[in-house]
Amino acid sequence: MRVAYVHTDPLPSSMGGVVATVHTARGLADAGVQTRLLVPDGGGSLEDALARYGLNHVPGLRVERPCAIRGRIGPVRIAWPRRYYRAVSHRLQRLHREHALDVVVVRALKLAAWLVRDRAPGGAGRACPVPLVYEAHNWYGDLERKWNDPSDLVETRKLESEQRLRDVEAELLPRVDGLVTVTGPMLSLMRERVAPGTPLAVAPMGVVPPERLPEPCREPTLVYVGQLHPHKGLGVALEALSKLPATVHLRVIGGPAHLDRWQERARALGIAERVAFTGPVPHAQVAAQLARARIALLPLRDCFYNRYLTSPVKLGEYAAAGLPVVASRLPVLEERGRDDEHFLLVQPDDPHELAAAVRRILEDPALEGRLRRGIRGKLPEWSWRRRCEILRALCVRVIEHDRSES
Repeated sequence: MRVAYVHTDPLPSSMGGVVATVHTARGLADAGVQTRLLVPDGGGSLEDALARYGLNHVPGLRVERPCAIRGRIGPVRIAWPRRYYRAVSHRLQRLHREHALDVVVVRALKLAAWLVRDRAPGGAGRACPVPLVYEAHNWYGDLERKWNDPSDLVETRKLESEQRLRDVEAELLPRVDGLVTVTGPMLSLMRERVAPGTPLAVAPMGVVPPERLPEPCREPTLVYVGQLHPHKGLGVALEALSKLPATVHLRVIGGPAHLDRWQERARALGIAERVAFTGPVPHAQVAAQLARARIALLPLRDCFYNRYLTSPVKLGEYAAAGLPVVASRLPVLEERGRDDEHFLLVQPDDPHELAAAVRRILEDPALEGRLRRGIRGKLPEWSWRRRCEILRALCVRVIEHDRSES
């Protein structure tokens, strides 16, 4: 099977999506798929870019950068995406002529819509000559429902952007040949918009399982890693820390957006000396930071986005570090594992319950050991390899469905 995997994050770049894109493309190749990764040129030589992401010698994987970035990456001017879209379309047509592509997987909404703009539902067109699978990382179908909670804290500019994306998504979904989402709840929201019989799948974000887990840290140090936007729940974690003994500390890895806000909040709660804000940390250094902690926090607030749409990469990173996790009881997390076996689930937005769960782990070695073993056992299921096996199986179904419709 020959697959083109296409995204809009440049290679190399500091944009978070490029890491997931690289791991997915590599995982497809590891799963026996002849894979072409098409991404924009982020500068420098292709050889250096491949070395940066460990892609130099991956059997079955070829990386191409059909369009160079000029000027700022984001927000980009309209001219740059259109130029890249045309370059992708021309390259897909050539790949199909020379190598008989079987399917194209696209994880960028506007690019996917552009590639199917000239085709009838379920049919090939000039821009994309083979079946197209859309890999959805967000949903825009009902913005009133999505952003009706004050804790969502959506900015006016973001809402206006999503209103435009809602129209793009409505045009795209009936035309895709396959749909894969990062959460089951997201798929339940989108499946009614695709054509009947369209192959569907759920493939959460993955993690690279370590060769061996680090030795458990014995210091009562908590850790939070990731974005610091209010709906991620760091404010709840800070309040929970204020209710725990003074010997308990928290490391916050992430930023710089909203970093000043949470530093001020820690001072107001009288816990500034117990919170270490590292700021942004290169992805390759996150594992070393996690090894210095004993318990990991995933205190997502209770809002529509967190209930249905997020697939936290940090959950896999916590598992790769072998850390017991205290997380919010939300559908996207309940589908990933069982309470009291793989992690402890607590009521969202409740610092008292979050603090009580942390105290349970610190005071109960048997519980701590059970949670470490439980989340460690999830690593094969949460790996990039497993994600790509799901994606590969979906592509096979898409190809078979396309042939049966021909």
